[in-house]
Amino acid sequence: MQINFKNIFLTIKNKSKYTTYLLKNKIIITKNTFLRFNSMVINPNNTTHTLNVLPRYYPDNDLTIYLYNEATKVTETPINTYNISNGKLNVTFDFTFVDKDRHQLKISEGEKIVYRGKLITTTQTPQDFKLTHDLYYYS
Repeated sequence: MQINFKNIFLTIKNKSKYTTYLLKNKIIITKNTFLRFNSMVINPNNTTHTLNVLPRYYPDNDLTIYLYNEATKVTETPINTYNISNGKLNVTFDFTFVDKDRHQLKISEGEKIVYRGKLITTTQTPQDFKLTHDLYYYS
């Protein structure tokens, strides 16, 4: 149970598939839907990219990559190759990305989705950090 200090919003998370909200004396019941997206950083200066992901299952046939550009709302399907190494799916493909674009990634085998995630394109180097006892360590 979470209560903010102004007592306007109350969230009760129970063990069922529903969440109950109390907002200004009105009760709203919604179905719990949990989606998890993993984000990966892509360097747009490179044309060949390799994604190392943990798939929902390990495919046996050819894969299709769908790259949906969130700015232009266009879906591209680059040709790819893949292998499985140390439990990870390694997908390699050629694509020209634009700096600061965001893409939704879907890797599928026929109608079955193998992996879903997000790609963020930037030329900046990503920072690694750890959260330990309320301290951030940047490297």
